[in-house]
This record gives sequence, C-alpha cells and structure tokens, in this order.
Amino acid sequence: MARTIDILVAVPQQDAGRYFINMRQHDEFRVRIVSELDDLMGDLANKDHQTDILVLSQDIPGATELINDLRGGYPR
Repeated sequence: MARTIDILVAVPQQDAGRYFINMRQHDEFRVRIVSELDDLMGDLANKDHQTDILVLSQDIPGATELINDLRGGYPR
C-alpha cells in the first residue's frame, strides 16, 4: 500500500481546477486547494491537517512576501 502524501496547493481560483484534475490522477495524493493567502495560513495553522508539500503560486496576493519570509526563516 502506498503512503499518502498531503499536498496543500495555493493557486488563483481560475487555476484550481487544472491542479485538481492533474493531481487526482495519483491515488497517493490527498490534495487541498486554497485561493487566498488567509486560507493558506489558516490551513497551515490547523493541527488537524498534515501538509507534506506546499505548492504556492506567486500569483496569490502576498505570496512573494511569504516566500521571502520562509526563505529567511528556513535558509538552505
């Protein structure tokens, strides 16, 4: 049995359907899609939701600042 991978996708509303269709082809993916930064932050803060992978479109308002904050807080 394959391990499930929880993916949180933050993309503009007009792109959400395309992401959903492409990702649902993989049985091991559990995908949650949000279209606003507040929803993204709320989902990440929800301890009942596991997030293994975050897909973040730079087209989401505030995404660039969030990316910069993450890079500063978690440098590699």
